[in-house]
Amino acid sequence: MAWDFAPHFNMYAMLRRYGTVIPLATPPADGSGWSSATYPQGIHALMATVAEVVAGPTYAGNDAETLLFLRLVGLVGTISTVLVVASLTSIPSLRHQPKFTLPLAALVAAAWLVGPGAIPVFGGFPNFALGVAVCVAVLSIMRLQRQSNSIRIAVLFSMSVVSVSHNWVLLLALCAPACVIILATEARMFRQQALTIQVVWAAALAVAVAGASLAAWQLRQLQLSPEDVLTTPGGITQPDWGMDLTFVSVCAICFLLLFKNWWLADRPDRRLMIGIMGTTGSAVVGGLMAAGFGIWQIATAHALSYYFYKFGLAAMMLAIAAAAMAGGEILIPRFSQWTSGRRIPTVALAFATIGAVGAFGWPTPILDHLGLASRAPGSAAQAIQARALNSVDGQPNAIAQKLVAISHYDSNHPFIYVGYVNGLDPMLAAQWSLALQGNWTEHIQRGIPYAKALYNGPSQVPQAIQGVLTDVSDLNVLVDARLVPELRSAFPAYADRIVGLPD
Repeated sequence: MAWDFAPHFNMYAMLRRYGTVIPLATPPADGSGWSSATYPQGIHALMATVAEVVAGPTYAGNDAETLLFLRLVGLVGTISTVLVVASLTSIPSLRHQPKFTLPLAALVAAAWLVGPGAIPVFGGFPNFALGVAVCVAVLSIMRLQRQSNSIRIAVLFSMSVVSVSHNWVLLLALCAPACVIILATEARMFRQQALTIQVVWAAALAVAVAGASLAAWQLRQLQLSPEDVLTTPGGITQPDWGMDLTFVSVCAICFLLLFKNWWLADRPDRRLMIGIMGTTGSAVVGGLMAAGFGIWQIATAHALSYYFYKFGLAAMMLAIAAAAMAGGEILIPRFSQWTSGRRIPTVALAFATIGAVGAFGWPTPILDHLGLASRAPGSAAQAIQARALNSVDGQPNAIAQKLVAISHYDSNHPFIYVGYVNGLDPMLAAQWSLALQGNWTEHIQRGIPYAKALYNGPSQVPQAIQGVLTDVSDLNVLVDARLVPELRSAFPAYADRIVGLPD
């Protein structure tokens, strides 16, 4: 089970319970602050708004809300895919040749639905997937700057920067090259623009800076150094890094080809060519940033960790979209010229589209039981999820049963679950117990690390709960019911704080 689901569900559930973002919610009864108050919650607010329309304004209970949350995560993944495909097909040379563009659109859609873009969805951080999709949209905004209205570009630019900032602020570095090109292009023409356009651009820039600054300010409240944050231990499902290298290299090749064509053509239409080359150039710079980030992490913390994996994944997803955009702009006009006056090879394009769908691995797990294993990240994760939810007899396995039991446990007193379930990280189980009861505070969070003792096996339950009982006052410890008599006997002074979870 992915780590990020628990904290992201907690942020969504807090919005549903209190009707506002966490920093503005009623302070907790223990006098501390709410956990995740410093995390930007734009995507969670969007999901809670949709939930309010679908399920009503009040929290509908853990069963209904967890199911709705998972569906909304899938919805965000779908929205991200639509945004990326729309960004690709908005480019005129691709939009005007839909049959030739279809394989490229299929490639990008497959990347987001079953390829590396599925990792954030199945990993529980949909805000990241949407943030990368908006970075791709920034590439199309840059590409369309010459053909589109300046006011429209200003509004889209401002909205994109704010969206990226409040989904995953490090992605600002990834879309920075495109943003610089957009601003530099507008700056060259700024004095010749009408007053209305100048005012709109000034306002758009102010909103973009304010939005990014607010996200950065929220993160500053963590009171941790940037080095401590960027070297946070942990990991995600890793993509195929060889594929990352391939697509970044394709972008580099496209950039060089475009530059050569521009140079040999006596450099016509400078603004247009900067936009075209900026697409692949941004992806190449993003790949180099990811490599540099990894080298810095190794030099600083002697190992790669969470933020490198996510930034590298983002660079890979951007490179896939950029390669499709640039490859289409290079190849489609030539294919169109080649087929001029001939019948369009529909069958060949159909095979190209089918091949694009399978570019990241067999896209569905429906034949797994027959021995045809799927290697695409999305379909592989779906198969793993199905196996985790069902045992041999078709009933929920121990992990699902335990989480449901915690979800249904009713108590007016705050508690934390400390127990050993094979296949479920003990610290993650503790996090879910706080998220499901809506009582994840900074004070109670101090009890989560004590569950680490259970990494050494189920016999370490007494050692794990001892730390919680002595260090976190006024917090009950929820354990499996069969262990209650023994644990109360071992800790008689805390017997009233040791409560049992029915099997």
